[in-house]
Amino acid sequence: MMVKVRKKDPPKYLISIDPGLSGTAVVHWIDRQPIFAQVMKPVMRDVREQLKGGESDLIPRARDIAQNFLLAADGFNLVDTTVVIEFPEYQASAERAMGWKTGSLQRFTMFIGVLIGMMPNRWRIILVTPSGWKGQLPKDVVQRRMTNKYGAVKMIG
Repeated sequence: MMVKVRKKDPPKYLISIDPGLSGTAVVHWIDRQPIFAQVMKPVMRDVREQLKGGESDLIPRARDIAQNFLLAADGFNLVDTTVVIEFPEYQASAERAMGWKTGSLQRFTMFIGVLIGMMPNRWRIILVTPSGWKGQLPKDVVQRRMTNKYGAVKMIG
């Protein structure tokens, strides 16, 4: 279910997430100001899992990123926090069809489910599609506009 946040009633505590299994970008906000940003990469705790790779490491990798995210969001778990997560949308292109056939979209969707499943129940979760928040703009244009509006954000990690 998609939830619209009214502009006149922004959340005090917000976490925005651009998820990915090779790295998940997270920005923490308080009163509409970015506090810090971080790209979380999976840290495989078991060398055997790294060597195996493939499908078998999907769930440990997803849990690892989710646990790192929750550690970084430690202060936010005590307050009512809104979490905005980018979620894939259906596109009829050949590239997207290949992503579905290879299973990459299913793995990505499962990862988002693991991430949400490990979040505190009191957090309000909003799923947004890429076209729902940035339209068809290239990534560098969106980054430049956000930097111009909010300034540089302190990167951690």
